[in-house]
Amino acid sequence: MSKSRSSACSTNLAMLERPAGAIVRVNESVWLAVRKLRHLLFRLSVGSDSRVERRLVTMSQQEHHEALTRAVTEKLRNGSTVTIRPMDRSDLELEREFINALSPESRHFRFLGGVGKPSQKMLEQLTDIDHDQREAFIAIVEDDSKEKEVGVSRYALDADGKAAECAVVVADDWQKAGLGTLLINRLIESARARGISRLYSIDSAENHKLQEVARNMGWECHTDPGDATQVIYSMQLSAG
Repeated sequence: MSKSRSSACSTNLAMLERPAGAIVRVNESVWLAVRKLRHLLFRLSVGSDSRVERRLVTMSQQEHHEALTRAVTEKLRNGSTVTIRPMDRSDLELEREFINALSPESRHFRFLGGVGKPSQKMLEQLTDIDHDQREAFIAIVEDDSKEKEVGVSRYALDADGKAAECAVVVADDWQKAGLGTLLINRLIESARARGISRLYSIDSAENHKLQEVARNMGWECHTDPGDATQVIYSMQLSAG
């Protein structure tokens, strides 16, 4: 284990400015089977008495509805204004342009592996959001009177309905402006509204940008029991 990864997992870590992608990988069928095994190993390694802060959050019906559906306008640290809203199928071309514009490093972290231009099938999977088992929020700016995607956060519910794997990716030119934090906070709000007990994310141990952001948000960090080159961040959302 490298020194940087060891220090990253020695304390509570937090959320991710991470280029996202735990939801769709290069070979989805193989990855899905591996993910289930790793999730089981992760639960065994953490144990039932994991020292993760547990909080109960109660929402009114209006707060619940807004957490799932509303579009919000946010001002970033660089002075820019972005709109964050639920993603839908009509965002396919925005997602295509967004992924194509990512740097090789961001794309590598995004998919935990190499991938070229996204296929039509991959884009359909990424934008086929049912807002139940799969959720995603997209960050949009106006660029020459056209919408441009600059970030996205998403989660996919596990089979048990209690936990969800999440991911966040921010365009290279829009990193370190607070957008990743806004996207993941929106994801947490949505997950709580749906009664999801825990969010987790599997990431490269070499993603040092993520490690830096994570320390500031209180997420637990563990080395991936199925792959020592990866780490798992997790946050308990309720006592469920």
